[in-house]
Amino acid sequence: MKTGDSIALSFQTVKSNRLRTAITVIIMALGIMALIAIITAVQAVNQSLTQSFSTMGANAFSIRFKEKNTRFGGGPNRGETKKTNRNRVVRASSEGKLITLEDARAFKQRYSFPAIVGIALSGPNGIIVSNEVKKTNPDIRVTGGDENYLQLNGYELSSG
Repeated sequence: MKTGDSIALSFQTVKSNRLRTAITVIIMALGIMALIAIITAVQAVNQSLTQSFSTMGANAFSIRFKEKNTRFGGGPNRGETKKTNRNRVVRASSEGKLITLEDARAFKQRYSFPAIVGIALSGPNGIIVSNEVKKTNPDIRVTGGDENYLQLNGYELSSG
């Protein structure tokens, strides 16, 4: 069979089976569209994560703590133990341990790995910041940080 005969036979088959041809074309188009959408979504997530981590730098570590009388998660303190239902004593996690400013400063001093360490404190949400002349809306979030805070979080100081 020659090439011309094969092409003529294909056109004849497509004409005689229009519904099958239409369904096949639609399925192929949907498959290609789904593949393109998935690849685009993966690339967008990859770029977003790369951009987020690039602002931190390769050797950056930041400690964030709450006010002195608040806790992260309310879990048990470091060193506490608890008994299971089989009367085994298990050391509890230190996940909920209070991190104070003194703890954060001590960690920053003792951290010997070659990296930048920053300490930051977030204030309460919905506060109004003001001076004698200006006053902000209550959507301002106040965050305090040490000398490394701006560099670690990818900010630049415009004035002040």
